[in-house]
Amino acid sequence: MAKPMTPRRVRVERGIYRRSTGVLEVGFKDETGRQRWRTVDGGILPARNLRDDLSAKRARGESVSPKPRLRFDAFVSAHGGIAGGLAGESVDEVAFLLGHRDGNVTRAVYVREVADARRRAMRRSRMNAEFGAVLNLALATE
Repeated sequence: MAKPMTPRRVRVERGIYRRSTGVLEVGFKDETGRQRWRTVDGGILPARNLRDDLSAKRARGESVSPKPRLRFDAFVSAHGGIAGGLAGESVDEVAFLLGHRDGNVTRAVYVREVADARRRAMRRSRMNAEFGAVLNLALATE
């Protein structure tokens, strides 16, 4: 017997949906009429603001385009890291210099590194929010 499928998104209110992970998404149509989704950090109020901003732009006839993808060369030049001195090089040249099989491996490595750094930063900020006052108090008493 097949398992019942769980929906990817559940409607919260008009144009705002919640993923099974708890992340809120705003659904909208871009200037070509294609359905797009944007994730929202911070809860229902920022989601409502984004939804209202996107619908107002659409009503005024302004372009509502998806977020542009970060290109690899822009990423390398912006984030030093191991390839800090390689700004302006192609992905294949960077892959060769780093000993990767091809450019796809290099892209995957950088995507994973950025995700790891983002998770570490979020973990640090949560710990600081939870324990920062206690640590400051402990340091002040010494």
